[in-house]
Amino acid sequence: MWYSFWQEMYLSADGAFYFARILENGSFLNYSWTRLHSDIATQLPLVLAIKFGVTSLGILKFLYALGLYFPYLASITLSAYALRGMDPNGLVFPLAGYLLVSFPAAYIWAGESQVMAVATWPVLFLLLRPSLTRVDVALLISLLVFLSRTYETVVGATVVFMAIILMRLLRGPTEQRKWFLLALGAALFVFGVSVYSAIFPASYENRSAFIDGMARPLSNPNLVCGLVALSSLAAAILSRRAWPLVVSVAVGVVSVVLPIRGLTASAQVSFDSRSLTLTLLPLLLLAATGFVLSRLKIDRIQLATMIAVFLLLILGNALSWSDWLRYRVAFERVLRQNAGYVPIEQTPLRKNRYHWGWTSPILSVLWSGGCVRTVILNPSNTPWEPFDPKRSLPMQSYFLFSEPFRAAASQARACE
Repeated sequence: MWYSFWQEMYLSADGAFYFARILENGSFLNYSWTRLHSDIATQLPLVLAIKFGVTSLGILKFLYALGLYFPYLASITLSAYALRGMDPNGLVFPLAGYLLVSFPAAYIWAGESQVMAVATWPVLFLLLRPSLTRVDVALLISLLVFLSRTYETVVGATVVFMAIILMRLLRGPTEQRKWFLLALGAALFVFGVSVYSAIFPASYENRSAFIDGMARPLSNPNLVCGLVALSSLAAAILSRRAWPLVVSVAVGVVSVVLPIRGLTASAQVSFDSRSLTLTLLPLLLLAATGFVLSRLKIDRIQLATMIAVFLLLILGNALSWSDWLRYRVAFERVLRQNAGYVPIEQTPLRKNRYHWGWTSPILSVLWSGGCVRTVILNPSNTPWEPFDPKRSLPMQSYFLFSEPFRAAASQARACE
């Protein structure tokens, strides 16, 4: 994740638009009431900095990225707290979730689905605790309420949660039932909100695009390698045999070789991987539930192999993200070699697999180096743009603009 931060991957896909709009408005950006909690959680550092008068673009970028990455730290920390006194190897499953659900969607770090996916893990482990303290209950209910307005696909995880709660109500200690009844009420609330928002979405076009793209993540080589490698690790733990460990390591090595050979997922495939929060995440939650309840043990050889495989898979994902760095370098080259408005059709960027359809003018400003001399236009057939770059350019308070853009950046200072 540090590598993606260094490459400014948080500006990929919708991320650049989110950042620019928050800078301009100085407040939270939220287009759907069912995703409000995700937006507040990720945008809070940036919004607070703007409210306190911070104007350094470097600091603001850092705080924006910090907000996007902080949920992962919170997720693993709260998961470790929920697993206290239990088998700490259960933390393998949140890490597997990051690898198989979050990392394939790395080109949409700013997406609300990322927050939802990582917030489910501490909820699961709290529900699986032998007994809950009052602090545990307060944390559990708070997290469930938080999840209610993160992303619509939380419905899949909530079904798993409700099944566990019902099991605890039927088989758990009598004195704990009141807490699980309270958790059931909160889970039903999450379920109701997510179902309602799926039936009546903020954008029916986005829902159709989500459904159409559900199969595309399987064209991501790193995701396929991750599924095979981690499935092999699971087979080794269940069967107590050595050969699946060898398979998992071999597949981990393949995941590193593939991006070196240029076999990576496009930005669109990565964006469509948000659907993994509905298809794959519930399966991982069920697998984690089975592991905790069965009290399976992981021996030292299995644990060492698991660490090696995880590191290989992480490296493979990081190498695949180098395509974004190459896209950024190519983008900045076009900015340096041109001046004024440049149609993207006249540049090599149009055919780049990591180009996003409607953010080129925003990136032109963000990657201008402080003085905007070139603005790359979106494709002429782009169905939607957040603004007309020939009439109004974003972030005029933070950048200088050269003479060709004085009409579209009338409130900005001119480049010297």
